[in-house]
Amino acid sequence: MSTYRPFLLIFLLSSALGSCAVVKKVNDYSNSSLQSIRDYEKLDCSFTEAYISRLRQQEFGNYFAVTTLELDSTRPLRGDRTTLAQARKIDSSMAVIYRVLAGYFDGLAHLSADSVTNYTIDTLTDNLAGGGLIDTMAVSPATITAYGIIVRDITVAVVSEYRAKHLEAYIIRADTPIQILLDKFKTNLQVSLRNLLESQRQVYRDDIYPDMLSKAAPGFGKKQVIDEYEHQLAIIREKERLIDIYARSLEAIAAGHAYLVAHVHELKAKDVKAQLSKYSSTIKELYTSFMTIKKP
Repeated sequence: MSTYRPFLLIFLLSSALGSCAVVKKVNDYSNSSLQSIRDYEKLDCSFTEAYISRLRQQEFGNYFAVTTLELDSTRPLRGDRTTLAQARKIDSSMAVIYRVLAGYFDGLAHLSADSVTNYTIDTLTDNLAGGGLIDTMAVSPATITAYGIIVRDITVAVVSEYRAKHLEAYIIRADTPIQILLDKFKTNLQVSLRNLLESQRQVYRDDIYPDMLSKAAPGFGKKQVIDEYEHQLAIIREKERLIDIYARSLEAIAAGHAYLVAHVHELKAKDVKAQLSKYSSTIKELYTSFMTIKKP
């Protein structure tokens, strides 16, 4: 019996350590995802800002001389149905989706760290009840439903004081709505917002720059126009690069979550833990690339 007990203790300890290692992989993925998602606050580019810049271009031949502009919230851009009011609505819905995504991965990080007793969140349902998403034409019913599911599950996790043993159910229930929200978030940024930035570039290149260059004084005057033109294009390029890297991060997060769900019952397998580590590493590398561009 005395020989049996040490072996039993070793077995129990190894099982406990193995379980911790499994949860740690989920925790690493969750924290790296959360860190990357929070880069949204550092994009420094919104639909409202892009819309105003584009409207200034549309209304004034000499864009660089414009310092103030009274905007008509119902006036659409040429070649685009978007109005300022709609741009602001999209930004509002993006902010809410961002909070839900950050809240979910923050919750997952706390659950996988077994520290949910110290975890509190704002009442995200206030945004939905207040009509912030429901009144927005840009948000589909599927997105609103996904939002509601995630908010509900985060609330249940906090109120019920979930522990690591509930991770599987939490992750499985969340996957479909999380995929919907991540895809909506990415598409709005990489397609809709990027299209606005591209239209800015086209107007600079085809209208504003040739006009200003033709009116500039020879020599230094033309050099100033060229330098300002290159400066404006560099600003747009940086915004596009940040959006592209952020979108790739969202793709990696979505792929990692899909893999997590597909293998949620076999998280102790060595190859599964290794693959989760790869997803975490990819997300961290993209975060580093994003922050490298943001450095002054």
